[in-house]
Amino acid sequence: MNGSRTYHSRPIDIDLIFFDHEVIDTPDLVIPHPRMHLRRFVLEPLAEIIPDYVHPVLNKTVTQLLHEI
Repeated sequence: MNGSRTYHSRPIDIDLIFFDHEVIDTPDLVIPHPRMHLRRFVLEPLAEIIPDYVHPVLNKTVTQLLHEI
Protein backbone atom coordinates (compact mmCIF):
# COMPACT_ATOMS: atom_id res chain seq x y z
CA MET A 1 0.00 0.00 0.00
CA ASN A 2 1.25 3.42 -0.88
CA GLY A 3 2.42 5.14 2.29
CA SER A 4 1.63 8.60 0.89
CA ARG A 5 -2.12 8.05 0.73
CA THR A 6 -4.24 10.71 2.33
CA TYR A 7 -7.05 9.53 4.56
CA HIS A 8 -10.41 11.24 4.45
CA SER A 9 -13.51 11.07 6.59
CA ARG A 10 -15.80 8.30 5.36
CA PRO A 11 -19.34 7.30 6.28
CA ILE A 12 -18.04 3.81 7.07
CA ASP A 13 -14.54 2.43 7.51
CA ILE A 14 -14.03 -1.30 7.54
CA ASP A 15 -10.54 -2.73 7.81
CA LEU A 16 -10.15 -6.30 6.64
CA ILE A 17 -7.47 -7.86 8.80
CA PHE A 18 -7.44 -11.33 7.27
CA PHE A 19 -9.48 -13.17 4.68
CA ASP A 20 -8.84 -16.85 5.22
CA HIS A 21 -5.19 -17.26 4.20
CA GLU A 22 -5.45 -15.05 1.12
CA VAL A 23 -2.75 -12.54 0.23
CA ILE A 24 -4.07 -9.69 -1.92
CA ASP A 25 -1.98 -6.68 -2.86
CA THR A 26 -3.64 -4.28 -5.29
CA PRO A 27 -3.83 -0.48 -5.34
CA ASP A 28 -7.35 -0.68 -3.87
CA LEU A 29 -7.05 -3.61 -1.47
CA VAL A 30 -4.30 -5.10 0.68
CA ILE A 31 -4.97 -8.24 2.72
CA PRO A 32 -3.73 -9.02 5.28
CA HIS A 33 -3.96 -5.51 6.64
CA PRO A 34 -0.49 -4.00 6.11
CA ARG A 35 -0.12 -2.53 9.63
CA MET A 36 -2.17 -4.87 11.79
CA HIS A 37 0.98 -6.41 13.26
CA LEU A 38 1.91 -2.99 14.68
CA ARG A 39 -1.41 -2.36 16.43
CA ARG A 40 -2.05 -3.72 19.89
CA PHE A 41 -5.75 -2.77 19.64
CA VAL A 42 -6.02 -5.19 16.71
CA LEU A 43 -3.82 -7.98 18.03
CA GLU A 44 -5.23 -8.27 21.56
CA PRO A 45 -8.78 -9.23 20.50
CA LEU A 46 -7.42 -11.43 17.71
CA ALA A 47 -5.23 -13.25 20.22
CA GLU A 48 -8.34 -14.02 22.26
CA ILE A 49 -10.21 -15.62 19.38
CA ILE A 50 -7.50 -16.98 17.03
CA PRO A 51 -4.20 -17.03 18.96
CA ASP A 52 -2.61 -19.70 16.76
CA TYR A 53 -3.64 -18.23 13.41
CA VAL A 54 -0.51 -17.78 11.29
CA HIS A 55 -0.12 -14.51 9.43
CA PRO A 56 0.18 -15.59 5.76
CA VAL A 57 2.97 -13.10 4.98
CA LEU A 58 4.91 -12.78 8.23
CA ASN A 59 4.60 -16.51 9.08
CA LYS A 60 4.05 -15.77 12.77
CA THR A 61 1.06 -16.50 14.95
CA VAL A 62 -1.15 -13.73 16.24
CA THR A 63 0.23 -14.44 19.71
CA GLN A 64 3.81 -14.09 18.49
CA LEU A 65 2.98 -10.78 16.80
CA LEU A 66 1.36 -9.50 19.97
CA HIS A 67 4.41 -10.37 22.04
CA GLU A 68 6.63 -8.47 19.61
CA ILE A 69 4.91 -5.15 20.27
